[in-house]
Amino acid sequence: MSEISSNELTFIVNAGRKINWRKLLTISALVFFLVYIFFIVILNSYWVKDKITNHLKLKSDSDWTVGFISWFPYEGIKISNIESLMGDGGVKINKLNIDLSLADILSRSLSKAEITAHDVTVDIDIGWLKEKVTSENMYGNHPSNNLSIDEKSTSSTIAPESKTSNQTEPHKKTHQRTVNITKTQLKPRVHRLQKTVNTEPNRWFNIKNANISFRYGKNELASIEQVCVAVPISGKPAEGQISCNIGGSSFKQQIVWNGSDLNTGGESSNLGVVNYAWRLKCSIHKKGLPFSFRIGIPEQRLNLKLDRPNLHIEINSDSIGANLAVGGWLMHANTWRGLLNARSLNISVSENQKTQKTIHFANTGLVASLENSTLKILSAEAIGHDVSFMANGVIHKNSYTYGVVRLICNEKSRGFFEGVYHGTKLINIDESSYHLLGPLDNPDRKYCDVFIDGMIDNLEIRHNRSNSWQRLNEALRILLQFKNEELKEDGLLEDEN
Repeated sequence: MSEISSNELTFIVNAGRKINWRKLLTISALVFFLVYIFFIVILNSYWVKDKITNHLKLKSDSDWTVGFISWFPYEGIKISNIESLMGDGGVKINKLNIDLSLADILSRSLSKAEITAHDVTVDIDIGWLKEKVTSENMYGNHPSNNLSIDEKSTSSTIAPESKTSNQTEPHKKTHQRTVNITKTQLKPRVHRLQKTVNTEPNRWFNIKNANISFRYGKNELASIEQVCVAVPISGKPAEGQISCNIGGSSFKQQIVWNGSDLNTGGESSNLGVVNYAWRLKCSIHKKGLPFSFRIGIPEQRLNLKLDRPNLHIEINSDSIGANLAVGGWLMHANTWRGLLNARSLNISVSENQKTQKTIHFANTGLVASLENSTLKILSAEAIGHDVSFMANGVIHKNSYTYGVVRLICNEKSRGFFEGVYHGTKLINIDESSYHLLGPLDNPDRKYCDVFIDGMIDNLEIRHNRSNSWQRLNEALRILLQFKNEELKEDGLLEDEN
Protein backbone atom coordinates (compact mmCIF):
# COMPACT_ATOMS: atom_id res chain seq x y z
CA MET A 1 0.00 0.00 0.00
CA SER A 2 1.36 3.33 -0.98
CA GLU A 3 1.62 5.96 1.67
CA ILE A 4 -0.68 9.01 1.55
CA SER A 5 1.07 12.29 1.50
CA SER A 6 0.20 15.00 4.01
CA ASN A 7 -1.31 17.22 1.30
CA GLU A 8 -3.63 14.46 0.15
CA LEU A 9 -4.69 13.75 3.73
CA THR A 10 -5.50 17.43 4.31
CA PHE A 11 -7.59 17.53 1.11
CA ILE A 12 -9.60 14.44 2.15
CA VAL A 13 -10.30 15.87 5.64
CA ASN A 14 -11.43 19.27 4.26
CA ALA A 15 -13.63 17.57 1.68
CA GLY A 16 -15.27 15.52 4.43
CA ARG A 17 -15.89 18.59 6.48
CA LYS A 18 -17.46 20.40 3.50
CA ILE A 19 -19.76 17.48 2.77
CA ASN A 20 -20.83 17.26 6.43
CA TRP A 21 -21.55 21.00 6.58
CA ARG A 22 -23.75 20.80 3.50
CA LYS A 23 -25.65 17.89 4.95
CA LEU A 24 -26.16 19.78 8.17
CA LEU A 25 -27.60 22.80 6.33
CA THR A 26 -29.83 20.57 4.24
CA ILE A 27 -31.14 18.65 7.23
CA SER A 28 -31.71 21.90 9.18
CA ALA A 29 -33.64 23.44 6.30
CA LEU A 30 -35.71 20.28 5.92
CA VAL A 31 -36.48 20.15 9.64
CA PHE A 32 -37.43 23.85 9.66
CA PHE A 33 -39.67 23.34 6.62
CA LEU A 34 -41.39 20.34 8.20
CA VAL A 35 -41.87 22.22 11.50
CA TYR A 36 -43.23 25.22 9.60
CA ILE A 37 -45.71 23.06 7.65
CA PHE A 38 -46.71 21.34 10.87
CA PHE A 39 -47.24 24.74 12.53
CA ILE A 40 -49.41 25.93 9.61
CA VAL A 41 -51.46 22.74 9.81
CA ILE A 42 -51.94 23.24 13.55
CA LEU A 43 -52.98 26.89 13.05
CA ASN A 44 -55.63 25.83 10.54
CA SER A 45 -56.82 22.90 12.59
CA TYR A 46 -60.35 22.76 13.91
CA TRP A 47 -59.03 23.03 17.48
CA VAL A 48 -57.26 26.39 16.94
CA LYS A 49 -60.06 27.88 14.83
CA ASP A 50 -62.58 26.75 17.41
CA LYS A 51 -60.57 28.54 20.11
CA ILE A 52 -60.58 31.76 18.07
CA THR A 53 -64.25 31.65 17.12
CA ASN A 54 -65.32 30.77 20.68
CA HIS A 55 -63.39 33.77 22.00
CA LEU A 56 -65.02 36.05 19.42
CA LYS A 57 -68.45 34.60 20.22
CA LEU A 58 -67.89 35.20 23.93
CA LYS A 59 -67.11 38.87 23.25
CA SER A 60 -69.89 39.53 20.72
CA ASP A 61 -72.51 36.83 21.37
CA SER A 62 -72.43 35.94 17.66
CA ASP A 63 -71.16 33.01 15.62
CA TRP A 64 -67.96 33.62 13.61
CA THR A 65 -66.13 31.84 10.81
CA VAL A 66 -62.40 32.08 10.07
CA GLY A 67 -60.71 31.39 6.76
CA PHE A 68 -57.02 30.56 6.27
CA ILE A 69 -54.43 31.29 8.99
CA SER A 70 -50.75 31.69 8.14
CA TRP A 71 -47.59 32.72 9.97
CA PHE A 72 -44.37 34.13 8.59
CA PRO A 73 -41.25 34.87 10.64
CA TYR A 74 -40.90 38.60 11.33
CA GLU A 75 -44.32 39.24 9.70
CA GLY A 76 -46.65 37.86 12.36
CA ILE A 77 -49.96 36.04 11.90
CA LYS A 78 -52.30 36.63 8.99
CA ILE A 79 -55.96 35.61 9.04
CA SER A 80 -58.22 35.86 6.00
CA ASN A 81 -62.01 35.94 5.57
CA ILE A 82 -63.27 36.60 9.11
CA GLU A 83 -67.07 36.80 9.00
CA SER A 84 -70.06 36.97 11.32
CA LEU A 85 -73.80 37.44 10.84
CA MET A 86 -75.49 39.81 13.30
CA GLY A 87 -79.21 39.98 12.62
CA ASP A 88 -79.72 41.30 9.09
CA GLY A 89 -76.22 42.79 9.17
CA GLY A 90 -72.79 41.49 10.07
CA VAL A 91 -69.03 41.98 10.00
CA LYS A 92 -66.55 40.86 7.36
CA ILE A 93 -62.76 41.36 7.43
CA ASN A 94 -60.96 40.39 4.24
CA LYS A 95 -57.52 40.19 5.87
CA LEU A 96 -56.25 40.68 9.42
CA ASN A 97 -52.54 41.02 10.20
CA ILE A 98 -51.34 40.54 13.80
CA ASP A 99 -47.71 41.58 14.18
CA LEU A 100 -46.66 39.64 17.27
CA SER A 101 -43.17 38.35 17.90
CA LEU A 102 -42.42 34.86 19.20
CA ALA A 103 -41.09 36.38 22.43
CA ASP A 104 -44.40 38.21 22.96
CA ILE A 105 -46.32 34.98 22.40
CA LEU A 106 -44.14 33.04 24.87
CA SER A 107 -44.44 35.83 27.47
CA ARG A 108 -48.18 36.22 26.71
CA SER A 109 -47.71 39.95 26.09
CA LEU A 110 -50.60 39.98 23.62
CA SER A 111 -51.38 43.65 24.35
CA LYS A 112 -48.22 44.54 22.44
CA ALA A 113 -49.62 43.16 19.21
CA GLU A 114 -49.89 45.53 16.26
CA ILE A 115 -53.13 44.92 14.36
CA THR A 116 -53.97 45.88 10.79
CA ALA A 117 -57.35 45.11 9.22
CA HIS A 118 -57.81 45.36 5.44
CA ASP A 119 -61.13 45.83 3.57
CA VAL A 120 -63.56 45.79 6.47
CA THR A 121 -67.35 45.80 6.06
CA VAL A 122 -69.49 46.53 9.14
CA ASP A 123 -73.26 46.33 8.66
CA ILE A 124 -74.98 47.24 11.94
CA ASP A 125 -78.56 46.08 12.44
CA ILE A 126 -80.05 48.49 15.01
CA GLY A 127 -82.78 45.98 15.93
CA TRP A 128 -80.24 43.22 16.63
CA LEU A 129 -78.00 45.64 18.55
CA LYS A 130 -80.94 46.76 20.71
CA GLU A 131 -81.65 43.16 21.73
CA LYS A 132 -78.01 42.54 22.63
CA VAL A 133 -77.60 45.77 24.59
CA THR A 134 -80.65 45.01 26.70
CA SER A 135 -79.26 41.60 27.70
CA GLU A 136 -77.82 41.54 31.22
CA ASN A 137 -75.23 38.98 30.09
CA MET A 138 -73.56 41.63 27.97
CA TYR A 139 -72.62 43.71 31.02
CA GLY A 140 -72.17 41.61 34.14
CA ASN A 141 -71.46 43.15 37.52
CA HIS A 142 -69.10 46.09 37.55
CA PRO A 143 -68.57 48.91 40.07
CA SER A 144 -70.14 52.26 39.28
CA ASN A 145 -67.83 54.93 37.99
CA ASN A 146 -67.18 58.25 39.67
CA LEU A 147 -67.81 60.60 36.76
CA SER A 148 -68.06 64.10 38.15
CA ILE A 149 -70.74 66.20 36.48
CA ASP A 150 -72.27 69.34 37.90
CA GLU A 151 -75.97 68.57 37.78
CA LYS A 152 -78.60 71.19 38.45
CA SER A 153 -81.77 69.91 40.04
CA THR A 154 -84.56 70.21 37.49
CA SER A 155 -88.23 69.60 38.18
CA SER A 156 -90.50 68.36 35.42
CA THR A 157 -93.47 70.43 34.37
CA ILE A 158 -95.59 67.37 33.59
CA ALA A 159 -95.28 63.97 35.23
CA PRO A 160 -94.85 61.14 32.67
CA GLU A 161 -97.48 58.44 32.63
CA SER A 162 -96.94 54.72 32.12
CA LYS A 163 -99.52 52.14 31.16
CA THR A 164 -98.13 49.85 33.84
CA SER A 165 -98.06 52.44 36.60
CA ASN A 166 -99.66 55.84 37.10
CA GLN A 167 -97.40 56.77 39.99
CA THR A 168 -94.19 58.68 39.45
CA GLU A 169 -91.19 58.76 41.72
CA PRO A 170 -90.94 62.06 43.60
CA HIS A 171 -87.96 64.26 42.92
CA LYS A 172 -85.19 63.41 45.35
CA LYS A 173 -83.17 66.25 46.74
CA THR A 174 -79.58 65.78 47.80
CA HIS A 175 -78.36 67.51 50.93
CA GLN A 176 -74.80 68.72 50.99
CA ARG A 177 -72.92 68.03 54.20
CA THR A 178 -70.93 70.95 55.62
CA VAL A 179 -67.45 70.16 56.86
CA ASN A 180 -65.34 72.39 59.09
CA ILE A 181 -61.91 72.79 57.57
CA THR A 182 -59.05 73.50 59.97
CA LYS A 183 -55.64 74.70 58.93
CA THR A 184 -52.79 72.27 59.44
CA GLN A 185 -49.09 72.72 59.33
CA LEU A 186 -47.57 72.43 55.91
CA LYS A 187 -45.70 69.24 55.29
CA PRO A 188 -42.16 69.44 53.98
CA ARG A 189 -42.01 69.39 50.22
CA VAL A 190 -40.91 66.10 48.76
CA HIS A 191 -39.01 66.19 45.48
CA ARG A 192 -40.48 63.48 43.30
CA LEU A 193 -38.43 61.67 40.74
CA GLN A 194 -39.27 62.59 37.19
CA LYS A 195 -41.26 59.96 35.36
CA THR A 196 -39.17 58.10 32.85
CA VAL A 197 -40.24 58.47 29.24
CA ASN A 198 -41.46 55.29 27.56
CA THR A 199 -38.95 54.47 24.85
CA GLU A 200 -40.58 51.26 23.63
CA PRO A 201 -41.49 51.15 19.94
CA ASN A 202 -45.08 52.05 19.19
CA ARG A 203 -47.68 49.43 18.37
CA TRP A 204 -50.51 50.59 16.12
CA PHE A 205 -54.09 49.67 15.43
CA ASN A 206 -54.80 50.17 11.74
CA ILE A 207 -57.90 49.87 9.61
CA LYS A 208 -57.46 50.31 5.90
CA ASN A 209 -60.57 50.93 3.82
CA ALA A 210 -63.60 50.16 5.97
CA ASN A 211 -67.27 50.83 5.19
CA ILE A 212 -69.86 51.10 7.96
CA SER A 213 -73.62 51.05 7.38
CA PHE A 214 -76.57 51.22 9.74
CA ARG A 215 -79.86 49.46 9.08
CA TYR A 216 -83.09 48.58 10.78
CA GLY A 217 -83.99 45.19 9.42
CA LYS A 218 -83.91 45.36 5.63
CA ASN A 219 -83.93 49.19 5.50
CA GLU A 220 -80.54 50.93 5.37
CA LEU A 221 -80.51 54.16 7.39
CA ALA A 222 -77.04 55.70 6.94
CA SER A 223 -73.49 54.86 5.93
CA ILE A 224 -69.90 55.94 6.61
CA GLU A 225 -67.43 55.21 3.83
CA GLN A 226 -63.66 55.06 3.31
CA VAL A 227 -62.84 54.76 7.01
CA CYS A 228 -59.10 54.74 7.68
CA VAL A 229 -57.65 54.40 11.19
CA ALA A 230 -54.03 54.69 12.33
CA VAL A 231 -53.92 54.88 16.13
CA PRO A 232 -50.97 54.08 18.46
CA ILE A 233 -51.99 51.79 21.33
CA SER A 234 -48.69 51.30 23.20
CA GLY A 235 -45.16 52.61 23.40
CA LYS A 236 -43.97 56.19 23.63
CA PRO A 237 -46.33 59.19 23.11
CA ALA A 238 -47.43 59.55 19.50
CA GLU A 239 -50.21 60.95 17.34
CA GLY A 240 -52.61 59.06 15.09
CA GLN A 241 -55.59 59.90 12.92
CA ILE A 242 -59.05 58.73 11.96
CA SER A 243 -60.53 59.78 8.61
CA CYS A 244 -63.74 58.92 6.80
CA ASN A 245 -66.36 60.16 4.36
CA ILE A 246 -69.80 61.05 5.80
CA GLY A 247 -72.53 62.07 3.39
CA GLY A 248 -70.04 63.17 0.75
CA SER A 249 -68.01 65.29 3.22
CA SER A 250 -64.55 64.27 4.42
CA PHE A 251 -63.87 64.06 8.16
CA LYS A 252 -60.51 63.87 9.93
CA GLN A 253 -59.76 63.65 13.65
CA GLN A 254 -56.40 63.61 15.39
CA ILE A 255 -55.91 60.95 18.10
CA VAL A 256 -53.20 61.43 20.75
CA TRP A 257 -51.54 58.59 22.67
CA ASN A 258 -49.88 59.94 25.84
CA GLY A 259 -48.31 56.66 26.91
CA SER A 260 -51.31 55.34 28.85
CA ASP A 261 -54.55 56.78 27.39
CA LEU A 262 -56.04 57.67 24.03
CA ASN A 263 -57.31 61.24 23.69
CA THR A 264 -58.83 63.32 20.94
CA GLY A 265 -57.23 66.64 20.23
CA GLY A 266 -60.23 68.59 21.56
CA GLU A 267 -60.01 71.16 18.79
CA SER A 268 -63.07 72.89 17.32
CA SER A 269 -64.70 71.35 14.27
CA ASN A 270 -67.56 72.16 11.93
CA LEU A 271 -70.45 69.88 11.06
CA GLY A 272 -72.60 71.51 8.42
CA VAL A 273 -73.89 74.74 9.94
CA VAL A 274 -72.84 74.05 13.55
CA ASN A 275 -69.45 74.53 15.21
CA TYR A 276 -68.57 72.13 18.01
CA ALA A 277 -65.65 70.85 20.11
CA TRP A 278 -65.36 67.37 21.57
CA ARG A 279 -62.96 65.30 23.63
CA LEU A 280 -62.71 61.56 24.19
CA LYS A 281 -60.43 59.78 26.64
CA CYS A 282 -60.13 55.99 26.97
CA SER A 283 -57.71 53.79 28.92
CA ILE A 284 -57.50 50.88 26.51
CA HIS A 285 -55.23 48.69 28.65
CA LYS A 286 -57.47 48.73 31.73
CA LYS A 287 -60.18 46.16 32.30
CA GLY A 288 -63.58 47.39 31.17
CA LEU A 289 -62.06 50.27 29.14
CA PRO A 290 -62.84 53.30 31.37
CA PHE A 291 -63.72 56.30 29.20
CA SER A 292 -65.03 59.84 29.31
CA PHE A 293 -66.65 61.74 26.44
CA ARG A 294 -67.54 65.43 26.28
CA ILE A 295 -68.92 67.51 23.44
CA GLY A 296 -69.86 71.16 23.51
CA ILE A 297 -71.62 73.46 21.05
CA PRO A 298 -70.64 77.02 21.99
CA GLU A 299 -73.24 79.77 21.71
CA GLN A 300 -73.69 80.66 18.05
CA ARG A 301 -76.30 81.69 15.53
CA LEU A 302 -78.12 79.05 13.51
CA ASN A 303 -79.41 79.20 9.96
CA LEU A 304 -80.51 75.84 8.63
CA LYS A 305 -82.43 75.12 5.42
CA LEU A 306 -84.01 71.76 4.59
CA ASP A 307 -84.86 71.55 0.90
CA ARG A 308 -86.14 68.08 0.11
CA PRO A 309 -89.11 66.92 -1.94
CA ASN A 310 -92.24 68.11 -0.08
CA LEU A 311 -90.15 69.28 2.85
CA HIS A 312 -89.01 72.91 2.65
CA ILE A 313 -88.25 74.26 6.11
CA GLU A 314 -85.97 77.03 7.34
CA ILE A 315 -84.82 77.21 10.97
CA ASN A 316 -83.19 80.34 12.39
CA SER A 317 -82.04 81.14 15.91
CA ASP A 318 -80.22 84.05 17.53
CA SER A 319 -78.34 81.69 19.84
CA ILE A 320 -77.98 77.92 20.30
CA GLY A 321 -75.71 75.94 22.60
CA ALA A 322 -75.35 72.47 24.11
CA ASN A 323 -73.14 70.40 26.40
CA LEU A 324 -72.96 66.61 26.74
CA ALA A 325 -70.79 64.62 29.17
CA VAL A 326 -70.77 60.82 29.40
CA GLY A 327 -68.40 58.49 31.25
CA GLY A 328 -68.03 55.01 32.69
CA TRP A 329 -66.64 51.68 31.59
CA LEU A 330 -67.09 51.23 27.85
CA MET A 331 -67.76 47.48 28.05
CA HIS A 332 -70.33 47.85 30.86
CA ALA A 333 -73.19 50.09 29.77
CA ASN A 334 -74.85 49.96 33.18
CA THR A 335 -71.95 52.05 34.56
CA TRP A 336 -72.43 54.91 32.12
CA ARG A 337 -73.35 58.28 33.62
CA GLY A 338 -74.14 61.38 31.63
CA LEU A 339 -75.84 64.75 31.46
CA LEU A 340 -77.16 66.69 28.45
CA ASN A 341 -78.11 70.37 28.48
CA ALA A 342 -79.20 72.21 25.32
CA ARG A 343 -80.87 75.60 24.78
CA SER A 344 -81.71 78.22 22.18
CA LEU A 345 -83.08 81.78 22.05
CA ASN A 346 -85.49 83.35 19.55
CA ILE A 347 -85.83 80.37 17.26
CA SER A 348 -88.20 80.43 14.28
CA VAL A 349 -89.39 77.56 12.06
CA SER A 350 -90.73 78.53 8.62
CA GLU A 351 -92.64 76.28 6.19
CA ASN A 352 -91.86 77.44 2.63
CA GLN A 353 -93.95 75.20 0.39
CA LYS A 354 -97.66 75.62 1.17
CA THR A 355 -98.59 77.59 4.29
CA GLN A 356 -95.65 80.04 4.22
CA LYS A 357 -96.16 80.32 7.97
CA THR A 358 -93.59 80.78 10.73
CA ILE A 359 -93.71 79.58 14.33
CA HIS A 360 -91.65 81.56 16.85
CA PHE A 361 -90.29 80.29 20.17
CA ALA A 362 -88.74 82.72 22.61
CA ASN A 363 -86.59 79.95 24.07
CA THR A 364 -86.18 76.20 23.93
CA GLY A 365 -84.41 73.91 26.35
CA LEU A 366 -83.56 70.26 26.96
CA VAL A 367 -82.17 68.66 30.12
CA ALA A 368 -81.56 64.90 30.22
CA SER A 369 -79.53 62.51 32.36
CA LEU A 370 -78.16 59.00 31.84
CA GLU A 371 -77.86 56.63 34.80
CA ASN A 372 -78.13 52.86 35.27
CA SER A 373 -78.69 52.42 31.53
CA THR A 374 -81.77 54.68 31.74
CA LEU A 375 -82.14 57.97 29.88
CA LYS A 376 -84.34 60.45 31.74
CA ILE A 377 -85.64 63.44 29.80
CA LEU A 378 -86.13 65.72 32.78
CA SER A 379 -87.39 68.70 30.83
CA ALA A 380 -87.92 69.47 27.14
CA GLU A 381 -89.71 72.66 26.20
CA ALA A 382 -90.24 75.17 23.42
CA ILE A 383 -91.95 78.31 24.73
CA GLY A 384 -93.60 80.80 22.38
CA HIS A 385 -96.33 83.44 22.46
CA ASP A 386 -98.68 81.54 20.13
CA VAL A 387 -97.58 77.92 20.65
CA SER A 388 -95.67 76.10 23.40
CA PHE A 389 -94.60 72.50 23.83
CA MET A 390 -93.51 70.84 27.09
CA ALA A 391 -92.48 67.23 27.61
CA ASN A 392 -90.63 64.76 29.80
CA GLY A 393 -90.14 61.02 29.84
CA VAL A 394 -87.96 57.99 30.43
CA ILE A 395 -86.18 55.60 28.04
CA HIS A 396 -85.03 52.34 29.66
CA LYS A 397 -82.12 50.21 28.43
CA ASN A 398 -84.53 47.67 26.91
CA SER A 399 -85.93 50.62 24.87
CA TYR A 400 -89.18 50.68 26.86
CA THR A 401 -90.29 54.33 26.82
CA TYR A 402 -92.97 56.40 28.47
CA GLY A 403 -93.63 60.12 28.77
CA VAL A 404 -96.03 62.92 27.95
CA VAL A 405 -96.10 65.90 25.59
CA ARG A 406 -98.25 68.95 26.34
CA LEU A 407 -99.38 71.38 23.63
CA ILE A 408 -100.49 74.88 24.68
CA CYS A 409 -101.65 77.53 22.21
CA ASN A 410 -103.69 80.72 22.05
CA GLU A 411 -106.92 81.26 20.16
CA LYS A 412 -105.01 82.41 17.08
CA SER A 413 -103.20 79.08 16.63
CA ARG A 414 -106.00 76.87 17.95
CA GLY A 415 -107.79 76.85 14.59
CA PHE A 416 -104.76 75.38 12.79
CA PHE A 417 -104.40 72.40 15.16
CA GLU A 418 -108.15 71.83 15.27
CA GLY A 419 -108.28 71.87 11.47
CA VAL A 420 -105.53 69.27 11.17
CA TYR A 421 -107.25 67.08 13.76
CA HIS A 422 -110.68 67.20 12.10
CA GLY A 423 -109.08 66.59 8.68
CA THR A 424 -107.19 63.50 9.80
CA LYS A 425 -108.79 62.13 13.00
CA LEU A 426 -105.31 60.88 13.80
CA ILE A 427 -105.88 60.98 17.58
CA ASN A 428 -108.67 59.09 19.34
CA ILE A 429 -110.79 61.28 21.64
CA ASP A 430 -113.88 60.40 23.66
CA GLU A 431 -117.08 60.66 21.65
CA SER A 432 -118.41 63.24 24.09
CA SER A 433 -115.54 65.59 23.16
CA TYR A 434 -115.42 67.30 19.81
CA HIS A 435 -112.32 69.49 20.10
CA LEU A 436 -108.69 68.46 20.22
CA LEU A 437 -107.84 71.21 22.71
CA GLY A 438 -109.52 71.91 26.01
CA PRO A 439 -109.52 74.97 28.27
CA LEU A 440 -106.53 75.66 30.48
CA ASP A 441 -106.62 77.61 33.75
CA ASN A 442 -105.81 80.68 31.67
CA PRO A 443 -108.93 81.52 29.61
CA ASP A 444 -106.77 82.71 26.69
CA ARG A 445 -104.98 79.38 26.35
CA LYS A 446 -106.05 75.90 25.19
CA TYR A 447 -104.15 72.67 25.77
CA CYS A 448 -104.01 68.89 25.33
CA ASP A 449 -101.71 66.15 26.63
CA VAL A 450 -100.52 63.22 24.55
CA PHE A 451 -99.16 60.30 26.58
CA ILE A 452 -96.48 58.04 25.08
CA ASP A 453 -95.84 54.41 26.02
CA GLY A 454 -94.22 51.29 24.55
CA MET A 455 -91.02 50.11 22.92
CA ILE A 456 -89.18 52.92 21.19
CA ASP A 457 -89.61 51.40 17.73
CA ASN A 458 -93.32 50.70 18.28
CA LEU A 459 -94.65 53.52 20.44
CA GLU A 460 -98.29 54.04 21.27
CA ILE A 461 -100.01 57.34 22.08
CA ARG A 462 -103.15 58.36 23.97
CA HIS A 463 -105.02 61.66 24.25
CA ASN A 464 -105.73 62.86 27.79
CA ARG A 465 -109.49 62.62 27.11
CA SER A 466 -109.38 59.05 25.85
CA ASN A 467 -108.64 55.57 27.20
CA SER A 468 -107.78 54.22 23.75
CA TRP A 469 -104.12 53.67 22.82
CA GLN A 470 -103.03 53.78 19.16
CA ARG A 471 -99.79 53.28 17.27
CA LEU A 472 -97.69 56.39 16.76
CA ASN A 473 -96.37 55.11 13.42
CA GLU A 474 -99.92 54.84 12.11
CA ALA A 475 -100.76 58.38 13.26
CA LEU A 476 -97.66 59.74 11.52
CA ARG A 477 -98.56 57.85 8.34
CA ILE A 478 -102.04 59.42 8.38
CA LEU A 479 -100.55 62.89 8.97
CA LEU A 480 -98.07 62.48 6.09
CA GLN A 481 -100.82 61.28 3.76
CA PHE A 482 -102.99 64.27 4.72
CA LYS A 483 -100.11 66.68 4.00
CA ASN A 484 -99.46 65.18 0.56
CA GLU A 485 -103.16 65.28 -0.34
CA GLU A 486 -103.30 68.97 0.59
CA LEU A 487 -100.24 69.68 -1.56
CA LYS A 488 -101.72 67.70 -4.45
CA GLU A 489 -104.99 69.68 -4.35
CA ASP A 490 -103.00 72.91 -4.66
CA GLY A 491 -100.75 71.51 -7.41
CA LEU A 492 -97.67 71.73 -5.16
CA LEU A 493 -96.89 68.04 -4.70
CA GLU A 494 -93.36 67.25 -5.85
CA ASP A 495 -92.04 63.98 -7.25
CA GLU A 496 -89.98 62.35 -4.48
CA ASN A 497 -88.20 60.09 -6.97
